[in-house]
Amino acid sequence: MLNSQNSTDGDQLSKAGVIAVDGEQPSSVQNLERRSGLRFMGLRTKFLATFILISLVPLCLLSCLHLQGMRDSLAQAAFRSLEASSHLAANELDNFILDNLDAIRTEAETAVLVFQKSEAGVVTPNKADLEKLLASFAKKDPVFIQSCALLNPKGIVLFDTISPERSKRRDDLSDRDYFIEVVESNLPYTTTVHFSGLDGRPSIYFSAPVLGHDGELLGVLRTRYSASILQQILSRHANLTGDMAYPLLIDNNHMLLANGSLSQAAAAEQLFKYVLPPSPDAYKKFQAKRWASLSVPIESAIVTMPMLDQEAEMSGADPNKTVKFSDLLRDENKMAWVSAKLKHNSWRIIFVQPQEVFLSPVRQQIQGSVYFAGGIGLVVLVVAITLAEVLARPLSRLTMMAAKIAGGDLETVHVPVRASGEMGLLAHTFHSMTQKLRERDKSLQESNIKFQTLFAQAPIGFSLTDANGIIIEQNEHSRELLGKMVGKKLSERFLLNGWEVCRPDGRPMPPDEYPEIQVLNDKKDRFNWEIRIERSIYGSVWLNMSATSLEKIGLGVLISYIDISERKLAEERIMASLREKEILLKEIHHRVKNNLQVVSSMLHLQTSYVHDEADRELFIESENRVKSMALVHEKLYQSGDLAKINFLQYVDDLVNSLISSYSLSPERVKIKVVVPDISMSIDKAVPCALILNELISNVFKHAFETSSEGEALVSLTVAPDKHITLVVRDNGSGFPEGFSIEKATSLGLQLVQALAGQLKASIRVTNQNGACFELRWKI
Repeated sequence: MLNSQNSTDGDQLSKAGVIAVDGEQPSSVQNLERRSGLRFMGLRTKFLATFILISLVPLCLLSCLHLQGMRDSLAQAAFRSLEASSHLAANELDNFILDNLDAIRTEAETAVLVFQKSEAGVVTPNKADLEKLLASFAKKDPVFIQSCALLNPKGIVLFDTISPERSKRRDDLSDRDYFIEVVESNLPYTTTVHFSGLDGRPSIYFSAPVLGHDGELLGVLRTRYSASILQQILSRHANLTGDMAYPLLIDNNHMLLANGSLSQAAAAEQLFKYVLPPSPDAYKKFQAKRWASLSVPIESAIVTMPMLDQEAEMSGADPNKTVKFSDLLRDENKMAWVSAKLKHNSWRIIFVQPQEVFLSPVRQQIQGSVYFAGGIGLVVLVVAITLAEVLARPLSRLTMMAAKIAGGDLETVHVPVRASGEMGLLAHTFHSMTQKLRERDKSLQESNIKFQTLFAQAPIGFSLTDANGIIIEQNEHSRELLGKMVGKKLSERFLLNGWEVCRPDGRPMPPDEYPEIQVLNDKKDRFNWEIRIERSIYGSVWLNMSATSLEKIGLGVLISYIDISERKLAEERIMASLREKEILLKEIHHRVKNNLQVVSSMLHLQTSYVHDEADRELFIESENRVKSMALVHEKLYQSGDLAKINFLQYVDDLVNSLISSYSLSPERVKIKVVVPDISMSIDKAVPCALILNELISNVFKHAFETSSEGEALVSLTVAPDKHITLVVRDNGSGFPEGFSIEKATSLGLQLVQALAGQLKASIRVTNQNGACFELRWKI
């Protein structure tokens, strides 16, 4: 065991980083290296790592900070360029909206001229002049103006250039926002994109009030523009900032209105769809307000744009929010973007550019900086390697000596280092340490011999297992009891010999209940377990087992066996003798009870020959006393504990016996018994039973002489201070004036006093609406 301990210590020193110098490794280090397949970190490597940490880490940190600052600066410049482009596109759209608002305001002022007052005083437009005016207004931009119309103050179409039949049908457009907003504000108004109810095409509406000379609202002039003009405006801004940079136009409902990177054909397929899917209820609301096509289901009204972090943009409160540079580096498919909000509408311009184009100047600058930093790092590395070699050489030699000590080679260790200062002090310390280790090694060997002797010659059987539950050591006494078990598993060592392990009650014990296996599993010590082993040849043996966990030192369980077969045989003999004595004592109680029953029967027979009532009463009282004592022995005979009886059952039986003896009907005297379920020893039970007999008989004979019926109480309580209180109370005539139990001349009360003395009980007699006897004694 000592050699095993030394090997373990050597392995632990090797694991701490010990390595030899000039290719000479101690055998323990070589063996450990072959087993693990690892190269240990030497002193040179540690010095080198230290120099690198001291020099290269700050260099890398400064380089990273420089690169980060440079990248942020270049990124900000690119972002400012995108931001300028987004504001430029937003301004052009704002100008487009503002120009059309001015134009329709001017036309509304001109439209007043076509109105004339009839003889009845009604102001109506001249139809010919109105059609001519609206047609002239529509021809100002025949490509994008789809129609011009005039609505009366109630929202009824008076004339529409796209459908003259509308004026005949007099369509009601009073629910349109371009009508409602103008009527409420008397100011020109522009809408978001609406889908026409006539042809389903997306359109933008401009409207203005037509006011008379007195400010009266004569009608609402409305112009319908094709929404494709938005795509034409944004297309002019594509690639202005750089390659593949283009604008997007999104309204407040997240509908894509224009995409500067699309052709006209592609725009027809991808525009006027939602980049953030609305809920079905919201989509129905959009359709009701003509913000969505009435004929397109919600599944077809959604377009996916993975190049944008759309949800963050749409839900963000900051209209100038931009993508962070660090986010671009993490996502290869990320698009850089900025946004700008229009002044005269709730639309938003988003200018985007692919990452590879956006970051191309940044990456060129980073590449040059990385090459420069790498050159500096290489120079620092060469200097660190040279210094590490110079400083590590003497320490490496001392490390080789430490490896030899770890391998147990204490005799040939010498320190070849010749140095002054700290290195010389370290060499001297190694010499002192080696001497102390030699002395400790000798002491350990002596201790090992003593332990082996104690383990082998102990009068108790011992077995030792490894962490896997395999027995690795056992002493001689263990082999004598259980045979050779080294190399066997704990769960199989008895089964392999054909032996059976039993519990103390004789039932077979499965291996998972073995105490040593439970200790191996849960690491909790168990002591003084008794088991019986049925051995096929050697007979049965009783063992007292204890098991101690040795997890802390890397082993399994230490098991001790004590042969208790002789003690078990002695216990069995004692138990057999005890059973015989219990049977004999029961028989004695049974015979005593029978004899008392004979005496009681004789007294009962004698009563029939006594004619004097006083004498007859004496015989009945004597018979009841004998019965109460016989009842005690009967309860002891029936009880499992021959020393105690159940007093509750005894009191019930005694009361019933006395009622029968005095031939009382239950209606005349009602007795309530309040007794806890307690047991009482025979030396207390007999006097207590006789006292109860006298007191209850006294109630039956004297309590109700002047009344035909009454009640009585028999109670027994146990106080926390271990005192018993017995109370017998009735609601009869009570005691005569001046009654004292000490002066009583009746045999019954004198017996009560004598028996109370045996119990060492105090007696208290009171009148409480009847007679009350209270006795109190200590358990």
